[in-house]
Amino acid sequence: MAGFDCINYTPIIETSECKLALELSRPAGGKISFHLFHESRPELKIIDMVYIEPFPSKFALHMALSYEGNYNLIVFANHDGCDNVLTTCASFLINNRSNQRASFFADAYSWGLYSHDHPVKCVDNCGSTIHAPCGEGSITFTSPRNRGEEIDFKLYSPGKRGTWKEVTGFRKWVFAEYIDSKEELRMVKIDFRIPLKGFFKFILSYGTKSVGRWLISCPTGFKGTLYPEREGLWGPDCKMTEELKIKCSHPARFDALNGKAEFTVTVPQDMSKWHVFASLNDKEGPKLIMGQKDVLLRGNGSSQESSKVYTFYIDLPDSVSTAILTVRIGEERHTGQKTIRTQNHGYWLVTATNN
Repeated sequence: MAGFDCINYTPIIETSECKLALELSRPAGGKISFHLFHESRPELKIIDMVYIEPFPSKFALHMALSYEGNYNLIVFANHDGCDNVLTTCASFLINNRSNQRASFFADAYSWGLYSHDHPVKCVDNCGSTIHAPCGEGSITFTSPRNRGEEIDFKLYSPGKRGTWKEVTGFRKWVFAEYIDSKEELRMVKIDFRIPLKGFFKFILSYGTKSVGRWLISCPTGFKGTLYPEREGLWGPDCKMTEELKIKCSHPARFDALNGKAEFTVTVPQDMSKWHVFASLNDKEGPKLIMGQKDVLLRGNGSSQESSKVYTFYIDLPDSVSTAILTVRIGEERHTGQKTIRTQNHGYWLVTATNN
């Protein structure tokens, strides 16, 4: 069929590995599906040994061949990539000589962004698999500024065949941080530390809607320290940066040399009724450690021509190697008496380092 060609295999495939990746070139608008059968039950269609990974100019069919013997793979595609009618495109005979049992893929539905027309874009991973060779991997997204909606996520592991189950405590495996805002886009990077080997499903949401899912392939589990657990993104929240135009001096995670650092928050001058507060918690507790003398001091706000700068002086005690800095922004209100209600937050991970 025009535009669809096998890139890396002939029609008869012999393998001694239980994993196989078949690549097909892809014309613009191209769509594919498949049927897979094993010789032991040639009438039974297998759905949990293959998943399709789309790329801009090709498809990759990843196969987990869990049984020894012969397989028949039939690939269907739309004609010239210009309609939704799928017809037979190619047929492959796969002879698997491995007697190893490969892990099942929990389902074979589409992976990656659900729609390329969605305002959330993936900027560093054109496919739909996040590779974590030693338990570590990452993916970066952009979303529109000034919409007031945040990115969130969930992580699942395979349950019984054909199902997924949410990973208990998965937020210790994921560090999602606000990176920057430029050209009307807000950039978020998501890092993974997966302590278990296997396949995992990562689902991304924007506001209240799910926008895509990715398969995380982790052949070896991560051996080091996991992330501190918390909901949502690290760094300033969307309203702080996009609506209030507040600027902070440090990225979402930063080092404090010998436990010391100066953290500044810059507030526009016209926000005279807004106040800035901060607290510091031990990551391991997490217990509040501000009560100790001089751990976190707030300097006097200094006024500039168009802004006011608040400086917080951090001095971690020797017993604390990692801490969480929480910054809160609140507007002063008068309803009989002066009150300050804080509702906009940001979170930073502070790590003490030595010379």
